[in-house]
Amino acid sequence: MCGFFSIYSPNKIDSIIINKARESSKSMFARGPDDDFEYIDDNYASFFYRLAIRDLTNKSRQPFVSKSKNYIISFNGEIYSFNDNKSKQNLYSSDTIQLANLIDKYGEDSFEKIRGMFAICLYDIKNKKVTITRDSLGIKPLFYADLIVNGSKLFIFSSTQRAITDFMKFQLDDKQIFRYLKMGISCDKQNTFFKGMHRLEPGTKLVVNYKGELVNKNLKTNLSKINKNLNNKYYEEEHREKIYKIFKEHLIADIPVSTTISGGIDSSFLSCFAANESDTKSFTLDSDLFKSESDELSSIKNFKNLTISKIKTNNENIPLIIRKIVNLIKSPFANSSWIFQFQLFEKIKSINDCKVLLVGEGADEIYSGYRRMLYPYLLRIESEFGLEHVKKLSANYISFMGINENKILENYSKFRFNLNKETDYECQNFDRISIEKNPMTSYERYMPKSSYLGEQNIYYKNMLLRYLSRSDIPSTLEILDSISMDNSIELRVPYLDLDLISYVFSLDSKYHFKNGFNKFILRDAAKILPEDIRWRKNKKQRPSATYEVMKNFCFKDMIGLLKRDNKYFDSDKARNYFCHDMQSSENNNASFWFRIYTFMIFLDLNQSK
Repeated sequence: MCGFFSIYSPNKIDSIIINKARESSKSMFARGPDDDFEYIDDNYASFFYRLAIRDLTNKSRQPFVSKSKNYIISFNGEIYSFNDNKSKQNLYSSDTIQLANLIDKYGEDSFEKIRGMFAICLYDIKNKKVTITRDSLGIKPLFYADLIVNGSKLFIFSSTQRAITDFMKFQLDDKQIFRYLKMGISCDKQNTFFKGMHRLEPGTKLVVNYKGELVNKNLKTNLSKINKNLNNKYYEEEHREKIYKIFKEHLIADIPVSTTISGGIDSSFLSCFAANESDTKSFTLDSDLFKSESDELSSIKNFKNLTISKIKTNNENIPLIIRKIVNLIKSPFANSSWIFQFQLFEKIKSINDCKVLLVGEGADEIYSGYRRMLYPYLLRIESEFGLEHVKKLSANYISFMGINENKILENYSKFRFNLNKETDYECQNFDRISIEKNPMTSYERYMPKSSYLGEQNIYYKNMLLRYLSRSDIPSTLEILDSISMDNSIELRVPYLDLDLISYVFSLDSKYHFKNGFNKFILRDAAKILPEDIRWRKNKKQRPSATYEVMKNFCFKDMIGLLKRDNKYFDSDKARNYFCHDMQSSENNNASFWFRIYTFMIFLDLNQSK
């Protein structure tokens, strides 16, 4: 929806600082090219760039002054429902104005009464304090820094890291860097790759008072408060009614809403639902490096009101695209699929004036779409029905897993054995090139620990929560927001709606892989889809071609970067192992080397600054 850059100080802010903040904010112009505006007083300044989606007039111009004149509101995102009777009646009007009225009525407690994707910076003029908050999934980004400038405290609140680094240079955070290098994890902690710059944790609020003191609190809607003890029975119509309501709310806009689509059930369901509501343009990826997603869409190409366009990616400038993404997100990234997603958004913007896209992110995480989720599920089944029942069930998942029954049981046995180990990370390639035997960051666990077979329904839900709160979803959302908003496109993620997540978590987890199908209850809800998409067992992966990218497009650049020494790993060893691994089309550790490659670019960009 937009981008904002705000600064606050308990003391009067010098005009030079304000001008510097204004200049720094301009890097987020693409997030809001429709309008820019600012609010400035002695202690606070906010610079806002608007992407107009709901209420296309300037009545919703931000920073927004509330009716009481007590509050200045900078708000990025969309609010789909207000837990207030008066606000509910105006759901389709400006959510900015509704939010301001709610804040006038309830103050900071308003943040407990809204549902949607949002990052909010609220300035209380009378009490000279700032409160920032963020939705429970962290769909919209929000970063802050606590600085001393010219002897005075200065706080920065920003939609992007880039604007903050334009304002001031920061040292790199070695602990976060080693965590990324060892495990490929980023974006799920308060700390960023820069010392002193933080991301506000999802589902929290941070208050900075007139003394410059910081107080952080969890919202009642924080994911940690989800009830995992419920084991309700699954009812098909109840679930379908819930998901249809949420899909419809995510279509609220005063401009057309489009979708991205693959051959998978998540995006196909969304796209066909949107087409049932109104004419819908949908976009799918095509590339010479992987099988076209459009190959899986033949059965819905003639779906009423749905127009599917194929977007062809360009392989010529992949190293430059990677550099652009790294500079945009101010972070290395571990998945080569973002190269193609970036091009998708770039080309959608160039051929179609699209401002809003519905995407299917989150469905795999809440409905159990990944192959590695099967083993915790079998643990859940074993706890109730015994190991012999698991052995009988395993044959049902051969098609989904792509391996035979004996291999499924072997992997399950290994999973159970690793349940209480300090780490279950199988990829420890960083140890081959590490300078220190025990660098400052240890390998963590991917799955939760557990030693209580009787509590495996809770264990399974804890596992799902880890996908939502640790690495997977946080990094996906942060990168998606950056690369889409850089093309002035707002992404909406209906599957990550808090009401839907709470509902799915209220169900007994035994339904997740029912009858041999992953995402069983989502498939069950998607009656509008053709049967071949709805009940296809093989998992549709996000388009990627990591080995081809590293060997055919980035090899020379990688070698050049690895000729430079750095303090994080042995460059000579890395160069030798990389050359060796790239000689094999199998067991080449391409994902690990892509992780190292984007880090070296990140290091290069920040050392040369």
